[in-house]
Amino acid sequence: MKRDAALLAGFAAVAAAGSAWAWLRWGPAAFGGFLLGVLGTAAAQAIGWIAVRLAGSARSPLAIGLGGLAYLLKLPLLVALWMLSRGLGSEGPNAFVAGLALVYCGTLAWAATKR
Repeated sequence: MKRDAALLAGFAAVAAAGSAWAWLRWGPAAFGGFLLGVLGTAAAQAIGWIAVRLAGSARSPLAIGLGGLAYLLKLPLLVALWMLSRGLGSEGPNAFVAGLALVYCGTLAWAATKR
C-alpha cells in the first residue's frame, strides 16, 4: 500500500511536470489537450477497473451486464474527449495522446511493481 502511494505521488508529479512543459512549450491548447488526456484516461481506467470488479463479484446477470456495458463505454469516452481536444487548437489532439500514453504507461509501471 505504501508503494502504491509513492507510485501515485510520482505519477502526479510527472503529470504536473508534463502539463507545465506542454503549457510552456506549445501553449494553452497543448496544456488543455494534455489535461484532457490525463484526466479522461484516468477516469476511463477507473471506470474499467470498477466494471471488472463489479462483474467479477456480482451474482446477478443485470449487474454483470451493466459492468460489461461500462467497460465497453471506455472507448467512446476517449474518442469523445479526443474530439473535444481538436477544438482547442492544432496541438490539442497531440497533447491528448501524450496524456493518454502517460496514464497507460503509469498503469503498466503500477502493474510491474505489483509482481
